[in-house]
Amino acid sequence: MSKPLSGSERSKLLIEAIDAAPVSMAIMDAENYISNFSDTASLEHFEALMGVADRYYFPEFLKLSIQNGDIDRGELSPEEYIARRLRSLRERPTSIERQSRNRWFETRSQPADDGSVFFVSFDITDRKLAQEQLRVSQRLEAVGQLAGGVAHDFNNLLAIILGNLELALEEFEDQRLKELLQPCIGATMRGAELTKNILSFARQAHLEPQSVELPKLVRKTTAWMSRTLPASIQVNIRHDDTDPTALVDESAAENALINLIINARDAMPDGGKLTIETGFYDVEGSDETQYSDTLTPGRYAMIAVSDTGIGIEKRDIGKIFEPFYSTKQPGKGSGLGLSMVHGFMRQSGGSVRAYSKVGTGTTIKLVFPIAGNAHGVKDHNDPTEHHSVPESRRILVAEDEPEVLAILVRSLSKAGFLVDSANNGDQAVAVFHERGPFDALVTDIVMPGTLQGPDLAKTLRASHPELPVVFLSGYAPEATIHGNGLRPEDIRLMKPVRSRVLVEAVQKALKPVY
Repeated sequence: MSKPLSGSERSKLLIEAIDAAPVSMAIMDAENYISNFSDTASLEHFEALMGVADRYYFPEFLKLSIQNGDIDRGELSPEEYIARRLRSLRERPTSIERQSRNRWFETRSQPADDGSVFFVSFDITDRKLAQEQLRVSQRLEAVGQLAGGVAHDFNNLLAIILGNLELALEEFEDQRLKELLQPCIGATMRGAELTKNILSFARQAHLEPQSVELPKLVRKTTAWMSRTLPASIQVNIRHDDTDPTALVDESAAENALINLIINARDAMPDGGKLTIETGFYDVEGSDETQYSDTLTPGRYAMIAVSDTGIGIEKRDIGKIFEPFYSTKQPGKGSGLGLSMVHGFMRQSGGSVRAYSKVGTGTTIKLVFPIAGNAHGVKDHNDPTEHHSVPESRRILVAEDEPEVLAILVRSLSKAGFLVDSANNGDQAVAVFHERGPFDALVTDIVMPGTLQGPDLAKTLRASHPELPVVFLSGYAPEATIHGNGLRPEDIRLMKPVRSRVLVEAVQKALKPVY
């Protein structure tokens, strides 16, 4: 049987245990002096205000913290706040969170019968970062859902406008009228591009990745963008000895680069140097621990945009990709630009890296996946190849918007197809069995009724497994409906769809049956 420990031995063991604990511990005695700090105790807050000492007078620390603006005392006087704080510490356990030197701490207190108070402090920085990342993610999801709903309805409106403009362009011979219609068609397509950009930051845009030589992209963009920059900004373009080729949607990548150039211009109101570089970006596992959106280790293609502007505060650098966050003056920016860039890059399998120092400038790197085929990679849904169409091919079109349906039927009929239509998936099944067989199905993805577009395709393919299908989507995520009926060979088009593109897509879908 072991010998009982003496009081001094127990105290020594307790002190050793406290010093070895992975949390900070301290004791405030009955006279309000804090002492007996553990070896892991965080003393920065005390030392910053009161200097280095063996023990600290807690009321004086509270007074200095109030004067320094670290404590919100509300309407209480400093004396009233200090008295209430000391009283609460001895009446009941408390818990507060505070930030010190970019770290977050939670401090819990437990009063003792002899008037002393025992403190335990935990470093909760990782938890705070996780909560912040969750908050940003939830905000993105909410805004993305709203944007998706707006995109669906807006793209249907654009489809009606575009379809009728194109039909009018074909019907009328008046050259002056055609000259008036062409800008309207261009404006409609820019409206569709605007919708795509709004969806970018929520990672819901429809992208068509292909091999893009980044030096060529930079030269093309800067060739006309440089005219929008003031003469006080000097533009330097640098390229790696090898030409990095990225697998990316070229239009979206160009928009991202334009966004960064505009931000760099705004950061240099008095002029400066704008440097655009292309090259490679190597990622090792240890490099990614500081980022929430870690990249898989390996080599990536890169565009870096640097300015010699005012720079960004360290506390703000992590917020610049949040939607609606902006360091610009009111009316100077929407706060959506960098969030759209970030969303597009993440959806593309890459990321964005930002580095800044106040008074020196900022560098933002666009990091892209490297293309595996230097000659270009076509999206398997790319309907740009033209195929001849045998006469009398029968097409079933399912679309719930009457105006859009009328335009789809008219466009396909003018191309020589025999077209039947339905207002929803349930009606389409009935038409298919009553008037079939059909050679292909063109269907919207989201429709009222029990059968969405993917469900309709799956139902019809149960009896006709080789049926080609062209899906029409108001916005990208519609095609990721759980349990969908899409196949790799199926073609998916984003509304609004040019009549030529629609016809070519149906031709491509029918090609295997020729």
